Amino acid sequence: MQFSLGSNLFINAFLRLLIVLLVPIGLYSYTIIETETARYDSERQVTDDLLESVGVVLQEDLDFLSQDLETLINSEEIIEYTNNPSEEARQGVENYFALLSTVSRRYDQVRILSNLGYETVRVNYSSGEAVITPTEFLQDKSNRYYFSEVLNLGPNESYASQLDLNVENGQIEQPHKPMIRLSHKLINDAGDLVGVLILNYLAENILHEMDVAATLPGIIELVDDEGYWIFDETGQFNWSRQLGGQSSFADTHQAIWYSLKATNDNQVNKIEEASVVRLQYPRSIGSLVVESPRSLYLISEFEPLNLPKLVQMELLQPIPIGVGLTLALLSLLWSRAAVKELIAENTLKEESAIREKIISNSLIPTILITDKGLIVEFNQAAEKLFGYTHSEVLNQNVKMLMPDPMRSHHDGYLDSYKRTGVKHVVESSRKSFALTKEGQTFPVEIAVTQIWIGEKPYFVGNLRDLTTEYELESQAQVYREELEQAVEQRTMELAATNEELISRSQEAERLPAVKSEFLTNMSHEIRTPLNSIIAMSQMLQRKGSELDAEHIGARLMAAGQSLLAVINDILDYSKLGVHKLDLSPSTFDLEKLVNNLSAIMHSAALNKPQVELVINNATHLENLVVGDEVRIQQVLVNLIGNAIKFTESGYVKLEIITLSKTADSVELLFSVKDSGIGIAEENLNLIFEAFEQGEASTHSKFGGSGLGLSISQSLLNLMGSTLKVESQQGKGSTFSFMLTMPLGDASV
Repeated sequence: MQFSLGSNLFINAFLRLLIVLLVPIGLYSYTIIETETARYDSERQVTDDLLESVGVVLQEDLDFLSQDLETLINSEEIIEYTNNPSEEARQGVENYFALLSTVSRRYDQVRILSNLGYETVRVNYSSGEAVITPTEFLQDKSNRYYFSEVLNLGPNESYASQLDLNVENGQIEQPHKPMIRLSHKLINDAGDLVGVLILNYLAENILHEMDVAATLPGIIELVDDEGYWIFDETGQFNWSRQLGGQSSFADTHQAIWYSLKATNDNQVNKIEEASVVRLQYPRSIGSLVVESPRSLYLISEFEPLNLPKLVQMELLQPIPIGVGLTLALLSLLWSRAAVKELIAENTLKEESAIREKIISNSLIPTILITDKGLIVEFNQAAEKLFGYTHSEVLNQNVKMLMPDPMRSHHDGYLDSYKRTGVKHVVESSRKSFALTKEGQTFPVEIAVTQIWIGEKPYFVGNLRDLTTEYELESQAQVYREELEQAVEQRTMELAATNEELISRSQEAERLPAVKSEFLTNMSHEIRTPLNSIIAMSQMLQRKGSELDAEHIGARLMAAGQSLLAVINDILDYSKLGVHKLDLSPSTFDLEKLVNNLSAIMHSAALNKPQVELVINNATHLENLVVGDEVRIQQVLVNLIGNAIKFTESGYVKLEIITLSKTADSVELLFSVKDSGIGIAEENLNLIFEAFEQGEASTHSKFGGSGLGLSISQSLLNLMGSTLKVESQQGKGSTFSFMLTMPLGDASV
């Protein structure tokens, strides 16, 4: 085909015009591709950074479950209840659960189920108050999965439920209560299952963080480890396990689901057009790492970038020819660097707007600082916590919020991190102290993460006020100390009671043998007056005796009366044991009492010619006094008889001395002193016990039942007096007592 010259000129002109038009269109298309790609990458990076920050916050909240479970398992209250499930221990656990609920504000319920599944302790937390459930309202939970599942685990393993909606009486509770249940077996020192500890974690904070994350670009989702939606930004699939029929993320996103199961904890993992952060609970309990913890997946989905469609849409916009040509000419003048600078500027503005929105909407006190420590974002929750307004802290060094010595160390931490990359504070949480505008220091827990805005690094600090927790922990410590003191006091009381029971048991075991010995040796108590009677009878039988029969008869009568009194000791002792012995006071003559004692005891001393019996006469005393003559004589006969028995040579002396006298009464001191074998100091308190003598060898050598001093002490106690003893082994003894006695009337 041939073209005319005119045609060739037209074609050349058309081609030149076409080139002029296509070049700017191509450049414009390139600009669109560059801009949209940069915007897409920027949005994903912004989302990934903040997704990681949200993941850190949520993981910290979930890690509190492990910490609280460990604290409970190792608490003194739980250990005491596990090994001694008494009512007192149960109440101690109730109080401790109430304290934990008030401090943490994380648990809807804290419970203990028995080994059969019945609630034994339940504390509910609602509207800022912990309420202990009365025993009559405790329920049978033996058929619930969180009880049956944990029974199949090992002694150190804990069961964690899915994050789901709470169900009461077969119906999902309204309003919705998102819940995670942790259960752990309580095993005593003997290895027996005592019960199951149950924590009902109220996961409202997790959902709030999801609402905040929903402002990010992309579609934000939270999925459990079986692939069911918990949260879906669109609201269409929320709680799909319970509310959404058979629909699940695992079914509709199979490629992503199979890949995300291998993701790393707390790191953003890009899978196709999705970014995923894996959360786990419980990861560990104390030093014990949990092998198969539950998982939650925090997901952000982006639609694939369709560049041809975007370019087509932009080019089809009704742009006037003049504007198009102008744009084309300008495009020819733009350099690649100018385009990138414009893209970067727009991206930076978009990132800043998104981050500002995320931080400002968070209920958690959040601070954004530069790599030089200058504050660039300070949300309302932080304003409330510190007392500063946003404008007061903007572009100020974050050190203003720190007390010493943290303030002086902060710049060093930042410099060290920028220089070495070693994360002393970044990507971790720690407990520290902060400073309010008023200069008040208070405890906080702070989690720091690094993010990027454009090419600049920034640091996000999420804070949690620990003031209430510290105060309640202090109260808990006081409570524990008081409880420890009460337990110690109770332990001492139980030990004393136990010692008393052991003593009584030993006494009960000893008593039959002692009583048998008492019956075998009873002759000692009647030997002295009986010997006197026999001696007087022998004297009467002697032929040619010129003894005064009247005098001998008097002595026989006195000895017989003494014998009767001694025999009555047996009855007296039994009556003293049941508090049935009564005194019989009457007016009597002290001189006559002394003469009777002389008659009785001189006969008893006949067998010991080396012992001098000295009984002072009573002529210097008031003759008539009021008292129980028989009991006083009984005491003195016992004391003098013992003195004679335990004295081989020397003396035995009875003295009665007037200490004081009034118009109505007289105070007398009775003492029996001997030069006998004496008593060891360690045995002085034992001799007043029934059936006891100073030493075991004493009975084998001297005989006797050991009742006399015990009866004498009891009788004197009834008279308002006490028998006292002073003695040195090998040097003799002195027994004494004082009596205040009314003066007698001769006319009575």
